[in-house]
Amino acid sequence: MLLSMRRNPKTDLTLELILDALTYDPGTGTLRHLKKPTRNKRSVVSEKPTTGGYLRISIADHRLFAHRLAWAITHRVWPLPYDIDHINGKPNDNRLCNLRPATHAQNLRNRGATRASTTGVKGVFRLRSGRYVARIKHNYKQVHLGTFDTLGKAKAAYDAAARMLQQEFFRPT
Repeated sequence: MLLSMRRNPKTDLTLELILDALTYDPGTGTLRHLKKPTRNKRSVVSEKPTTGGYLRISIADHRLFAHRLAWAITHRVWPLPYDIDHINGKPNDNRLCNLRPATHAQNLRNRGATRASTTGVKGVFRLRSGRYVARIKHNYKQVHLGTFDTLGKAKAAYDAAARMLQQEFFRPT
């Protein structure tokens, strides 16, 4: 359940200031400036992508993620204490149909394989013998799903377990 707040406690930035500075198109996910900042006033000064691909927008010396601003503008509440999850996993797709509130754990479930993955498949690693092990984390514990001869079988085992445990936040590997 979202908490209705007038201020974002992390930045002490009012929702009214954001609504005065930006407009949001839910169909395209585009945030636009309503006013150009004057030289002496620092309202909206920059839009910069992060290394992860998320768009950050500066308002009154506060840097905020575009997807969180989009949620706040549309719903008129800060999405705290929740994360805002990109359903399709694309950090620059800020359309409203692609955004949903999620706990941090739910948000992590919707990630793909990390860069450190040697197999390129989330939850699967290769043994020295050439076989593959599938594991999934559930309730803060690693669950061993099995050892498999092929990457495809290990991937299928992980996907089946993830589909069951993660439900709407399941993302195929």
